[in-house]
Amino acid sequence: MGFKRWLFIPVAAMLVLAAGCPSATFIPQDGTLVFRDPFSDVLEDGWTYTGVDASKLTLAERAGFVRIYPQGGDVDPSVASSLLREFEGDFIVRTRMSFSPIVDLQLAGILVRADDGRSVALGLLTASGTGGTFRGALLRADRSGGDIGRATASIGLEDVYLRLERRGSSFIGSYSADGHAYTLLGTVSNDLPGRVKVGVGVGTAAACSQNCDLDVPADFDFFEIAVLEAP
Repeated sequence: MGFKRWLFIPVAAMLVLAAGCPSATFIPQDGTLVFRDPFSDVLEDGWTYTGVDASKLTLAERAGFVRIYPQGGDVDPSVASSLLREFEGDFIVRTRMSFSPIVDLQLAGILVRADDGRSVALGLLTASGTGGTFRGALLRADRSGGDIGRATASIGLEDVYLRLERRGSSFIGSYSADGHAYTLLGTVSNDLPGRVKVGVGVGTAAACSQNCDLDVPADFDFFEIAVLEAP
């Protein structure tokens, strides 16, 4: 339920944080590729879909992409639709995502989750409230339903490359418009176990279930995992 917890963030806090987010452009180290799914006609082996409604995930609507819709209908929309696989150790995960959320709390991106619910997430978020609307990138660490670290940047990208690097308990998030030069979003810490579930997903918050457009999906072009050699 990592995406569900990710959404309980005061909008006023998002607007304040967006103003002072540190960033730097860099060309990241790619590491050694150990897994890649191009999301063509079929999914590679090893994926698990966590959503209640299996029709919310499809490879048929956009060629070369997996499309994931938030849960809707009789399903609580705050329940995440995520595609996850197990991985152990440090890693770099990358994806290219197209996502155009409209109002309230809607988000999509990369999710890392432990079996006990601890999580780290990196993605695009739209949050609306009395203080205004935040639209941008979010990196967040969560433990036992509580926010223990966060970084944000107000950006207008709807087609974005996301990169999340794990080094022990440190998670470094960055984003890019072209997949080459990345902008550092920030670093959060979370003491996740060595073996975790990692992948992509989309979600909304229960608080916006009357306003959010549950027909807005996230399209993922590919997903890859690489490892860095020990220093």
